[in-house]
Amino acid sequence: MYTGVLMARKRSATFDDWLFAVRYEFPEWERYCRSRPPVLKKILAILADPKQGIAGIINTYQIPVSSLNPLVHYLVENQI
Repeated sequence: MYTGVLMARKRSATFDDWLFAVRYEFPEWERYCRSRPPVLKKILAILADPKQGIAGIINTYQIPVSSLNPLVHYLVENQI
């Protein structure tokens, strides 16, 4: 419910918001955050960094592996 209120208010999402949504399994908020250009840009920068990549997302940012499926699906589906 809270995530719906944030989205309805068009709250500006941050990378930290995305991390929170992924870690604590708020799929609607995660999708909303990921759709914001600055957040997506940061995610792509991490994935493109040879020193970080997927391992960096999992280890440095403590993202569960299962949470990466929606992200990868989104990136492939949208050819990003």
